[in-house]
Amino acid sequence: MRDPANAMSFFSLFITLELLQSLVYQTNLYAAQQLKDVVLKPFSRLRFWKPTTVPEMKKFLGLLILMGIVRKPQMEMFWSTDEMLETPFVRKVMSRDRFFLLWKFFHFSDNENKPENCTDKLYKVRPVYDYLIQKFRDLFQPNRQISIDEGMLAWRGRLSFRVYNPAKPIKYGIKGYILADSATGYCWNIDLYCGNYTPLSVTIYNLLDRLLNHGYCLYMDNFYNSVSLAESLAAAGTWVCGTLRKNRGGPAIINKIGKVIKLRKGEVISRDNGTVMVMTWMDKRPVTMISTMHDDSFGEAAKRDRRTGTEFAARQAGYVNNVVSPSAKESATSNTTARRTIVEECIVCTCSSLYIYVTVA
Repeated sequence: MRDPANAMSFFSLFITLELLQSLVYQTNLYAAQQLKDVVLKPFSRLRFWKPTTVPEMKKFLGLLILMGIVRKPQMEMFWSTDEMLETPFVRKVMSRDRFFLLWKFFHFSDNENKPENCTDKLYKVRPVYDYLIQKFRDLFQPNRQISIDEGMLAWRGRLSFRVYNPAKPIKYGIKGYILADSATGYCWNIDLYCGNYTPLSVTIYNLLDRLLNHGYCLYMDNFYNSVSLAESLAAAGTWVCGTLRKNRGGPAIINKIGKVIKLRKGEVISRDNGTVMVMTWMDKRPVTMISTMHDDSFGEAAKRDRRTGTEFAARQAGYVNNVVSPSAKESATSNTTARRTIVEECIVCTCSSLYIYVTVA
C-alpha cells in the first residue's frame, strides 16, 4: 500500500480515535499516580512532564513503528546528530526527552483497579488486546477455507509465560494460537498462551466462535487433529482436514502401518466411518491424513514445475463439496489397498501452507 492516505485510512480502522483516547487517558493517569507526592531531583527529566494528547500519541506510536523498521543498537541513537548515524525525521517529529517521558509513562490499564486475587497475566495489556482482537473480527469475514496454527511473538526478556520452541523460526517468545483466512493470511482471532493449561478442543472452539455452524473448512496440522475432534466439529457444521498422529483415535489398521503392515511408496490405505475419513499414504515415510470433507478417490490436478514453468498432471485426493457419494463411501470402507504412481498432493489444502509472521517494534 504505497499511497500514504490509503495506508493511514487502513491503519485508522484498527487504531481508532476511541483507542487513542484510552491510551492518552491511561498514560496521563499513570503519570499522575507516579508523580504524586514524589520529591524530584532538581535536574530530573520528570519535572518537564505535561499531559499528552491524541495528536502527540499518534506521533509516539508512529515513531515506535518506525523504530521497528529502522533498527539501531540503542534507542538514543535515533536522535544522534552524527551524520553517519542520524535519522533526521525522528528529531523533527519529537524531541528525545519528550519521547522518553512518554515511553516511561505509556500505559494501557489502571493499576489501582487491579483485583488483589487477579490471575490474569495479560491484565496490563488486556483492554488493548481485547479491543484489537474484536476489531480483527469485526472488520473482516473469512473466506470458506480457514486455518489454525501457532505463531510466535519474538521476546527474550523476563516473562513467566515465555516459551521455547526449537521447531519455529522464532524460537523464544510468546506463543499464540491463531485462526487465519487461508486465502489472505488475515489473522481473524488470536488466543495467547499464558502458561495455563487449556484443552486443545476448548482453544479451537474459542477461536472459531461465531464461525461454527456456517460450513467453514478448517485446516490444521497433527498437533490439533483427532478423530473425536473432527466428529465434534462436523456435528457443529465445520469441516476438518489435515494431518493426523497415530495416537489420536485413528483406525487400528492405520496405526499398524510401518510396524505390522508394510506399504511401498505411493500405496494408500483409507478408512471411513461415515463422517470421518482417515488415509495413510506412503511417501518416504507414512503420512496420515484426516478429513470430513474428502473421500478416498483421486482425480487429476494441474501442477507446475517451478523451475521450468511447465504444467503436468498429478493425482490428488478427491473433494466432493462436503458430500461424499454412496459409492465412494462403499469404496472407502472396503479392505482394498489402492496403488498410485504419481502423487504430489493428497489433500487440496493443508495448514502447513500457512505462515504467520508477527513483528513488534
